Amino acid sequence: WPSINRVWKNKLSILVGDFMFSKALTNMIHLKDFDALQILSSTAERLSQGEIQQIEKAIKKNMTKDVYYQMVSDKTASLFSAACKLGAMTVTEDQDQRCALERFGEKFGLVFQIKDDLLDITGNVDGLGKPTGFDLKKNILTLPLIHLFENMNPIDGKKIRRKLKNHVKKMELEQIRELIEQHGGIQFAESQINRLSDEAHNDLKIFPQSIYKDSLISALEFNFNRSR
Repeated sequence: WPSINRVWKNKLSILVGDFMFSKALTNMIHLKDFDALQILSSTAERLSQGEIQQIEKAIKKNMTKDVYYQMVSDKTASLFSAACKLGAMTVTEDQDQRCALERFGEKFGLVFQIKDDLLDITGNVDGLGKPTGFDLKKNILTLPLIHLFENMNPIDGKKIRRKLKNHVKKMELEQIRELIEQHGGIQFAESQINRLSDEAHNDLKIFPQSIYKDSLISALEFNFNRSR
């Protein structure tokens, strides 16, 4: 099935997301499940912090890999982490298992975001539902681009930042893609996807074999291999 965003675009998708989140908060209050409510409210705070940080760094163009991981953990991975931990809370009191699923969700979310970053450079419009280079044009600093800035001549890096700030043209966008590949940005992003996927898989070792564990592993493998 197509996503809400694919059918109705960003504005309505955001409103639907806000509605679903508010319903979840209301249900938690009715159930008097304050542990779950704490997770939801904390996640809402992290999501906002991550988005604000992304906007700030897009303006200043001074993102580092450490800042990137913190931002992505907040704006993307926190949602996956919360979903996994809330699911665990409904079926087990085992804190080790709850924490393991929380870690799994966090790494799953990081892989999801880095894969998006990678597809923005290597994907195609039919698979993505948006033009490749969309994030670059929107001044969003992705992991391959950050890797490029950290591994190229600072003067050349300033020139690219200037181009991105002034709405990069199609030909310039292709040149930036080539520079990212030449400086190992794509390979680096792929290595991080591999590392985090392996770590997420290891987080599930605490659980016995079951169809539910298999489903999580399948989701992780799909996330790893997806082309859209």
